[in-house]
Amino acid sequence: MIIQSYDLEIDVDFRDALIRGRVTIHISDADDHLDLDAEEITVVSASVDEKKIPFEHDTVNGLLHLSHLPKSKEVAITLEYEKKVSDEASTGVYKAHYGAEYFISTDFEPDRARTFFPCKDDPSWKAVFNLRVVTDSELRVISNSPLNRIEDTADPSKKRFVFDPTPKMSTYLLYMGVGRFAEVSAHRPSEDGPAIIVASRPGTSDKCEFILDIASNVLRESGRYYGIPYPLKKLHLLGIPEMGGAMENWGAITSYEGAVLVDKTSSGLDRRRAATTTAHEIQHQWFGDLVTMKWWDDIWLNESFASFMSYKIVDKLHPEWNCWSDFLSTMSFGSMSIDQLRATHPVQAKVRRPAEIHELFDSISYGKGASILRMVEAFLGEETFQTGVSDYIKRFSYSNATSDDLWMSLGKVSARPVFEIMSAWGRRCGFPLVSVDRVGRKLVFQQRRFLLSGREDQEDTLPWPIPITMQINGKLTKFLLDERTKEIGIDGGELLQLKVNSGQTGYYCVKYGDSIYEMLATQFASLNGLDKAGLINDLFQLLKAGEVGQDTYFRFVRLCESIEDYTTALTVLLQLRVLNSIAEKSRELHGVSCDCLSSGMDRLTVWGREGEQATDGILRGRMAFTLAMLDNNFAHKIVERFADYQSVGPEMRAAVAAAYVRTTGREAFHTIVEMILGSESEVEREKLYLGLAALDDPSLIGKAIEFSASGKMSRGDIHYTLPYMSWNPRAHQTIWDWIKNNFDMLWELGGQPAFVLALLHSVIPLSTVGNEADAINFFSGNRLLRGETSFKQDLELLSVYSRLHERLR
Repeated sequence: MIIQSYDLEIDVDFRDALIRGRVTIHISDADDHLDLDAEEITVVSASVDEKKIPFEHDTVNGLLHLSHLPKSKEVAITLEYEKKVSDEASTGVYKAHYGAEYFISTDFEPDRARTFFPCKDDPSWKAVFNLRVVTDSELRVISNSPLNRIEDTADPSKKRFVFDPTPKMSTYLLYMGVGRFAEVSAHRPSEDGPAIIVASRPGTSDKCEFILDIASNVLRESGRYYGIPYPLKKLHLLGIPEMGGAMENWGAITSYEGAVLVDKTSSGLDRRRAATTTAHEIQHQWFGDLVTMKWWDDIWLNESFASFMSYKIVDKLHPEWNCWSDFLSTMSFGSMSIDQLRATHPVQAKVRRPAEIHELFDSISYGKGASILRMVEAFLGEETFQTGVSDYIKRFSYSNATSDDLWMSLGKVSARPVFEIMSAWGRRCGFPLVSVDRVGRKLVFQQRRFLLSGREDQEDTLPWPIPITMQINGKLTKFLLDERTKEIGIDGGELLQLKVNSGQTGYYCVKYGDSIYEMLATQFASLNGLDKAGLINDLFQLLKAGEVGQDTYFRFVRLCESIEDYTTALTVLLQLRVLNSIAEKSRELHGVSCDCLSSGMDRLTVWGREGEQATDGILRGRMAFTLAMLDNNFAHKIVERFADYQSVGPEMRAAVAAAYVRTTGREAFHTIVEMILGSESEVEREKLYLGLAALDDPSLIGKAIEFSASGKMSRGDIHYTLPYMSWNPRAHQTIWDWIKNNFDMLWELGGQPAFVLALLHSVIPLSTVGNEADAINFFSGNRLLRGETSFKQDLELLSVYSRLHERLR
């Protein structure tokens, strides 16, 4: 049985948020019965050729059973149904509020299309969608395909919006948006290439030019890379209020407003974040939409490939942004913090039912997957890798494929054992620790699984096939380490210089012998930025595991005080932020942190300098914010600028707001809240919430959290307060008490389950240090089942931080 197409007519009562739907499903080679996915809708009737047929709606399991179908070559089944649009949810079809107004928008990944219409809600069931929407005539309707025409209806106050047929695609990629959208187009649709259109709430059109330019350039470069131009006639980029992330609906990408509404007055960090988010979703237009996974087991490949390619293409367009630095800190180093736990999961995890997918939208599926793709590209070479990817996309266009299909394509063009390498890395938990020491005239390499909780189990002893790249005595050397132990001869016998994982393209940690660490310390300044950052990251992971002492770690951190490199400074900054959150009373840590950050601020200057690099402003803002949280003297130095807050450069606003809160207290809380209420910009609200993260008074911290959860500005604001306040040790107890008292509400407030799990992961391990037993008891029973893998990771990381807390004291 094959579903060829869905004809959808959706009548949207916008004011009462009610949908009356009619779907005709065109089927080839039909059986005499059919089960469809249907949840949170009321099915009114079912018919074939206008003849009623019996149906049974199992609302418990979300299945619509149709029987007595004519066994025919072609069958058209028509279903009529009703649906109340949710005012609370942010998935399926829902209201996205802005002030007193709202859009009706959809977000179906992974399995919410079934809450919009009865369908086969499975990525392998691709079909064509013919959409018609009847709604108030003054509204606009946006979908995947271009609007074909607008028709009058019997009701003069309503119009029918008729869209072109979509390509053959999966149900989760269907999109419908209804509301008072303001639209800005990059060019006229009659010109060559697709029309690129930004749609957002009224009054924001002046902030769309930047993302239009980014999208145009990314589309062009992506088409060149894949060897296939963008296959649709238009691409919408929609800024949706209260949205927690972004979604790659084919031809109608939806994103949180901060990824769309940025301009030349926005900070460099905001522009870069918007660019990479947009580039990520655009990659999905090929990798995920044009070629779709057969089942959710391969969701990691969709997300990791889009992540890897987004940095690759944005770096090509804006090399001055140093995008690979952010890739390392967010994708590689970020995923390692989870993958070194026993509770991790393989990137290619087994999915038995769609409800399990939410736990896979994590740093393993995104970051680890992207990192091992980068490792394979470095092993094969960029040109060979690109050829294999292009062949894969061309071969499986408009159909479904698996990870193995991509590995076979890459192996075919490279004549290398890609399938064997990627099968090992994709289906196995964790990553290796490569130990390197000098023995006589040789280097001895050993590998084992790296676990923060201790040595590997017996089942972990199988070696990884590790593509090793290293600089040794000024020469780049590559080899495949696929044994537990391997010896490499040193040319000339004398070791003058060594850096394993050169360029930081490999997804593994390196631990050197003491004599090599001594050599690296003396040569540290001569390493490139990626290698410095990689060395510091390895030491940080080893510190957490208790495999190096804090003296060794702090020695290398102090070597970074005079380093101007953005990659290294950012890596150290993010590590110090974590360490100060869990061990603020460590005098040595506090001293090293303030010295390192103060040195960085002296080098950058507080308010900027002529001719500085594009990354200097980003680094200045991040350093200044963290230093304002740690050092009262620095907070008093910059707080005077709060009096003229709007004149402060966008990079420094969060730091100035934090300094004001840190030095002023209760009065500052009320001032900041009023500023948030008066701001229509999500990007600017985020900076003010960063300021509130500096609060000391538990009662004010609680009020700030309650305010963000109230929805007075946006239901998504809780995603700012809790993570940012978790960096502040003085807020930990209040955060934990609030989560315990509002746990069920948080799941409604946080949107997609994946977003809630990500939110809790950023908060729980930090904010419950000292409350380990309480956290373990809380995340048990039914609560544990809501996100078992994720919560086990949180608790395991908590135990690691607790041990580190004791050592640093």
